[in-house]
Amino acid sequence: MTFSIFLLVQALINHPPFVPSNQKNILKTFAKYNLGEKHRFVDLGSGDGRVVISATRFGAKAVGVEINPFLVVWSRLWAFILRKDAKFKVGSYWKEDLSQYDFLFVYLYPEVVKKLEEKIFTTMPIGSIVVSNTFEFKRQPIDRIGKVAVYVV
Repeated sequence: MTFSIFLLVQALINHPPFVPSNQKNILKTFAKYNLGEKHRFVDLGSGDGRVVISATRFGAKAVGVEINPFLVVWSRLWAFILRKDAKFKVGSYWKEDLSQYDFLFVYLYPEVVKKLEEKIFTTMPIGSIVVSNTFEFKRQPIDRIGKVAVYVV
């Protein structure tokens, strides 16, 4: 009931609905591609922050970019309670400077993934890891772990 009310409120304020990621394959991907202290991680459309918080557990400097301010507040609260140094900001992934990150995660609508592809692969540093949950870019991934596709810039 509470979640239904939450989705209704989101629809009323014209934000796409939040759909949480299945963590199992994402965590396997982070481990396989050695996400760690050396990485600057970003989740575009970070939702409730679970993926960003997971990235901090691997030691990454992690940032979530989310347009829904309610989810950003929730994510910040959750990170504070868990004592994780995860950063969350209200913003549009279209305006985010991706050149400062070397490990990126997205779980967005297919049409958004396709539109973001050029920005991601031309802005991020060479050798960056890009992880897309469920919906793939036009280019061929280097790996798939369940519904998670992995790319290298």
